[in-house]
Amino acid sequence: MSRREQLLAQLAGEIRAGLGAGILRVGIDGVDGAGKSCFAAELAHALAPAPLICASVDGFHNPRARRYARGRGSPAGFYHDSYNYAGLKAALLDPLSPGGNRRYRTAIFDHEQDAAVAQAEKLAEPPLILLFEGIFLHRPELRDYWDYSIFLYVSPAISVARCLARAGTPDVTPDPTAPEHRRYVEGQALYLAACQPEQRATHVINNEQLEAPFIVSRDPDAEARRRDPGALQGAQAASRSQRPGPDERCPDCGALHADGRDCRAWFDECLALEFSNPAYGAVHHLTVLGYMLQHNGYSAAVWPEAVRLLARFVEDGAEPAAMRPQVAELAR
Repeated sequence: MSRREQLLAQLAGEIRAGLGAGILRVGIDGVDGAGKSCFAAELAHALAPAPLICASVDGFHNPRARRYARGRGSPAGFYHDSYNYAGLKAALLDPLSPGGNRRYRTAIFDHEQDAAVAQAEKLAEPPLILLFEGIFLHRPELRDYWDYSIFLYVSPAISVARCLARAGTPDVTPDPTAPEHRRYVEGQALYLAACQPEQRATHVINNEQLEAPFIVSRDPDAEARRRDPGALQGAQAASRSQRPGPDERCPDCGALHADGRDCRAWFDECLALEFSNPAYGAVHHLTVLGYMLQHNGYSAAVWPEAVRLLARFVEDGAEPAAMRPQVAELAR
């Protein structure tokens, strides 16, 4: 048995163990090109003969005009406007949730034809497993639906390369920082920062090597901060006590921060603001920066790109004017 088969067997065992008399809802999340569709299909095979309903977020796109209303290259448009979450809930998730009527549809829209799908309702007969795959599954609108969830991790470079291979476009640059990839790469960065799927999923799986995926161990301190917002205050205090001086380089990114805050302090303060005032939209863009530097093993070399990413949000008008001096300070 290969390492991939062993992992799939382990996950299938965990899922089957959680299946009672009702419907167990399983979500498989990950950025574009993470391998979600193939992983879901293989997991479905490993779960046999357990009864399954398999579905994808691809059956719940918004119409093309809605998806590109903010511009075809807009990261915010990709994150906010790609899918019809109200339709997804009404057609599939709510009927298959506790108290639902169990009458469901697995698709309501064909994004290639840009047309609604006339799919007849089916009646779910528990016990069964809903296996649902797609991007953005740990958004606030969806994350409470999953009884068990997986986040497949791949780097931006691998994400873009796989998407190009799938689309059959070898002449397009695979550089994830290229303008033609901005909508998807930066849209995913916005999701990762705002929703922290790697901290919410049951398992994070590194799927960069398809033949040998593995479960990623998580920072228990980060998990505690997510579950207990009050613990952020202690985390912030600890960060402040260890801050570099004004002439010392940040231990996280190697940059000079005029105010003495290292990247961990930035990240913790961003999270604290999100918990205390969710309406404060500007904090999400700072959290993008903190996420890129604090997670996935990014090195100091990503610092200039992270600053450019933040600056682009400013250019798009998605950031309050008050944030401009901070962006300028970071870029110095």
